[in-house]
Amino acid sequence: MSYLLRRLLWPSAALLLTLGLPPASAQSTQLLLQADGSLEEGDTVVPEDGSFYDLHTFDGEAGQRVAIAMDSQEFDTFLWLFGPDGQELAQNDDDDDAITANSAIAITLPQTGTYTIVANSHGEGMVGAYQVTVRTLE
Repeated sequence: MSYLLRRLLWPSAALLLTLGLPPASAQSTQLLLQADGSLEEGDTVVPEDGSFYDLHTFDGEAGQRVAIAMDSQEFDTFLWLFGPDGQELAQNDDDDDAITANSAIAITLPQTGTYTIVANSHGEGMVGAYQVTVRTLE
């Protein structure tokens, strides 16, 4: 799916960096994005697997460390992050520290600009409400 999303969203080549979650001691300092959404019939579909996705953006600065989370009680989430230049920076299927099937990414932003989050489901036809949040970390 990574290749297909890059091709759909940006024609440039991408570098995949799957990064882990911040340690529990890391404290969030600033909310950069909080978006409530819903994957539903009529949303954009990834042809490769039939999954729906929505796009969300936030502005970040080079060197800023952020935590991105996608939570849903209705479907298995899949989270992607693309940089201002269209490079795929990270993806996460499941938050390994959680019992639920939510997704999270912790990353130090490589450049200043607008970042794109792809809020995706893990499989074909999955629908439901979700929330995406982006917070800075100390």
